[in-house]
Amino acid sequence: MDLNQIYSNPGLEARRRALLGRLRSEPTLHNALEDSSSIAREIDLGFASFRKQKKTQLSRWISECAQTLDATQREAFRTLLMAMSPFTRMISQRKYIGGMSRLASFSSRWLRGPAGFSARSYSASRQFSELSRYLLARWPVPTFFDEAWTEHSTDTQREWFIHVGIGGNLRTATGLPFPLTKMMAHHALLAPDDVSIVGALRWGQVRALGGSDRLAHTLLNTRLREPQVAEPFWLSVLQFFIANPMLDPHQVGPIVDWIHNGRFVGEPQRIVDGIVRGGTIRQPNLSMKGRSVQSVLHQVERWH
Repeated sequence: MDLNQIYSNPGLEARRRALLGRLRSEPTLHNALEDSSSIAREIDLGFASFRKQKKTQLSRWISECAQTLDATQREAFRTLLMAMSPFTRMISQRKYIGGMSRLASFSSRWLRGPAGFSARSYSASRQFSELSRYLLARWPVPTFFDEAWTEHSTDTQREWFIHVGIGGNLRTATGLPFPLTKMMAHHALLAPDDVSIVGALRWGQVRALGGSDRLAHTLLNTRLREPQVAEPFWLSVLQFFIANPMLDPHQVGPIVDWIHNGRFVGEPQRIVDGIVRGGTIRQPNLSMKGRSVQSVLHQVERWH
């Protein structure tokens, strides 16, 4: 919505006035960002030159992000910024400028032009969430996928976002850290909003195998929130936890650490009688098959 335009439609005009009132009352907005024309000037300044020169904060952010794009993507970035100039909550934050540059890097996949975007929320994070789906999705995309457009995400994760957004099944997305069954993919898309993208995949894996929400939450507080070496082996670890639902959740983390240390981490080297000892992996063939909770807890206690 253009805040500088007076609409003949009473509903749109009422909405414009309400939004304008909220923006003017927002104490954190910079004076330079109070109207679309001043934002447009800063956007132009950001693209004017990549040489070091005196720039405002916003134009400096734009310049830094634009340098990571090719010519076509850069033009899409500029078009997107201009279209988003009325949404000052997004425009006034560095992370959303960066997010828009990453959206621009996928401009060849946009389903709609940014000029037609209209946010339903006053929250900057929700506005950006709506924007990413407006540009790249025909179907609902879970909230946790917003992470795909942050600074520390990867192009592979952005491809997953687009894949789900155009109606693809998550299990068929390329580059997944471990295979997903149909049921795992289903549960992954139902993961809590605040988990990471990989955490959502692990959530789906645990829930589809019969694990509880509590176990899934607990495992996401261990190293299993990230992809691991030998994922097929770690699948057997998940099955061990699921088969023992009465295990104290506080023991899950120590057990995971014990398993990782014993099967994948070499012992510290030391010199004994002039001979270098250690440096080897203690249990390279460690298996969870046939182990009881009591025996595992006993070994974890000895290890600690």
